[in-house]
Formats: sequence, structure tokens, C-alpha cells
Amino acid sequence: MTSTEEDREKKAPLKPQPGKQHYLASKEQQRQERKRQKRIEELESLISREEDILSIEGELAKPEISRDYTAYLKLSEELNQRKADLDHYLEEWVHLTEEA
Repeated sequence: MTSTEEDREKKAPLKPQPGKQHYLASKEQQRQERKRQKRIEELESLISREEDILSIEGELAKPEISRDYTAYLKLSEELNQRKADLDHYLEEWVHLTEEA
């Protein structure tokens, strides 16, 4: 082999190996699936805490809270935030579970 042929071989880009590409794509797909499953589990845990909303609603129904505007306002804001969070978690959960 001449030095020019050797130089060309050194400079030539490596040809992708089909088996290796498939392997890497498969590993990436598995990683993404594990990540998706983990997020689904996290969302299910967050969604299961729906009783927190019920607890706040119960607090709001108490006469002493309804007479205290500041406490009532604070609990109402927390309730609205928790409901918004729950809606977000449910939407994300539906999206992720439909991907499967």
C-alpha cells in the first residue's frame, strides 16, 4: 500500500455499522421507555394525593374558617392551586399512557 492510499484510509470517515446503530437506537428506546414509566409512577403518586384537596375543602366548610377572611382566602388559593396541579398531572398522565 502506498503512502497516499494510507493517507486516504486515515482521512476517510468511518462507515457506520448497521448493527451498532440498531443497538444504540434500541438502548436509547429502552432508556426513554424507562424514563416514561418512571414519570407515570411519579404522576400516579401525585394524583393519589387527591385526598389533600378533599381535606382543604373540609377545612373551608368549617364555620371558624368561613368567618376568618384571611384564612379562608389562603385556603381557597391553596385549593385552586392543588386543583390546577391535579389537572396538569392528569393531562400528562393521559398523554404518557396513550403513548404506549
